[in-house]
Amino acid sequence: MTAAHETGSRFKRPATVPRGTAFASAANPRQLHIHGRWGPLLAGVLLLSASAPSSLPADPDGGVARGYFGGLRGQAAILHDTGQRRGNILWIVVDALRPDHLGMYGYDKPTTPFLDELAAQSFVFVNAYVNAPWTRSSTASMLTGLYPSQHRTQSDRSKLPADIRTVAQDLKRAGYRTAAVVGNGNAGSMGGLNRGFDYYIDTVTHWDGLPAAPDVYAEALTFLKQQQGSKTPWFLFLFLVDPHDPYHAPPEYEAQWLKGIAGEPRRRAHWEYNNKYPENERRSMIALYDASIRYTDDQTRLLFDQIKALGLYQNTTVVFSADHGEAFGEHGYYLHAYHHTDEFVRVPLIIRSPAWQGSGLVYHLVQEVDLAPTLMGLAGRSPRLSHTGKDLTALLQKPINLDRMAISEYNEFGIHRSAAFNLRYRVILQLPAEREVFLSRIPRPELLPSVSFEKEVVQVYDRPRDPHERANLAPDRIPPQAATMLQGLRAYMMAAPQPNQDLDPKKMPQAVIDDLKALGYVQ
Repeated sequence: MTAAHETGSRFKRPATVPRGTAFASAANPRQLHIHGRWGPLLAGVLLLSASAPSSLPADPDGGVARGYFGGLRGQAAILHDTGQRRGNILWIVVDALRPDHLGMYGYDKPTTPFLDELAAQSFVFVNAYVNAPWTRSSTASMLTGLYPSQHRTQSDRSKLPADIRTVAQDLKRAGYRTAAVVGNGNAGSMGGLNRGFDYYIDTVTHWDGLPAAPDVYAEALTFLKQQQGSKTPWFLFLFLVDPHDPYHAPPEYEAQWLKGIAGEPRRRAHWEYNNKYPENERRSMIALYDASIRYTDDQTRLLFDQIKALGLYQNTTVVFSADHGEAFGEHGYYLHAYHHTDEFVRVPLIIRSPAWQGSGLVYHLVQEVDLAPTLMGLAGRSPRLSHTGKDLTALLQKPINLDRMAISEYNEFGIHRSAAFNLRYRVILQLPAEREVFLSRIPRPELLPSVSFEKEVVQVYDRPRDPHERANLAPDRIPPQAATMLQGLRAYMMAAPQPNQDLDPKKMPQAVIDDLKALGYVQ
């Protein structure tokens, strides 16, 4: 498994703990009650910190967002719930999309003129995070409202367990027509993520190679045209892959964005190994990445023009997000999948809804497991008790809690590395890797030198003081609250089950294998 190979452009192709068990926090001695079968998993996370909600007038999140997004502008949003429910829901996910490369987050290049217009009418979340740094596990968390250790879809051989419900199933039960068009096989039916969709298209049955944005949107419009004039609400989930490596855009976009960069552009990087690239090569990767974002933005404008022409826009909640970020050497790493600093797990999140009056920047810490319960609330249904996340309609009407906790998990190839973080600290813990499992999948350990087989590896960052996480406080300068977080994270990871391993790689469709190769997931 290596990220070193090159591939052709996708644009060359046409388009058990007893119920009620209590756990106590060292930081807060009052007991926290955790119900249901996930008690042993969530114990370590929910006891991490429980301070009273806080807010800071100048920077409501203590300066975390403005410290990270240097050009961030705009006023803090105030949400008023209009009470409108059961509208349509359009959810667009763009693979490997970093928020700091989008205009509404302060980027100084014109990557997203359309999305900037949409953002001006929307709630823009400046502290939004995924719960896993790679596609399948992250998408499963989006669609189920569960942490990766809960849904156990954490491996390239994992399929969503049969007893796990998706938001599509819940919305279908609520009377919605459900549809999805998915351009990345890792986010699709191969992993059981098609559950609950009436109309479903992914790379298993469609396209010759990876689809570009217009291919995904064309299939989406086929569904949308069928909804014109109908009084039945619909839910449409779209997954675009354009910014994913290897970095490509149509030739005219590449020519524009590569101006002034000498030499042949680099389209792919190594994750960790031998990746000290010359500055012009690193710049070329970023330029191609930005070009693909602009191309996606232009195609998204065309989609929305069609949605408006069909008369479907006003009564539609729009959610725009990503499955993870993308690294360009910030901590010595490229691409995504194995790490938990902001370039990997911080994502854009834009929500416009008839139920939400107002617009502006949202400073609350939110995570992708919040989206499923939020959509259920907007559909006029109560979120399921099994949901780990919170309905954002209610959360955003409360003061910001600087100690609200999120986690991001990676548990694959014998690597156990996860993070717990709030708006004060980020704690990342890597347990000793399982050598035999690792070497069976990655026979060249030098490709991932950050993996440790002998000892724990700990990182702790003070987020308001160090928003780009350059100064690791471990092991000698860990603050008490972060030490409590580390203790809880360790307990959580030790209790977590192994990933589900239902898929036989020998039975995968060849087209899916080809797509996963093109995306660098398999050799």
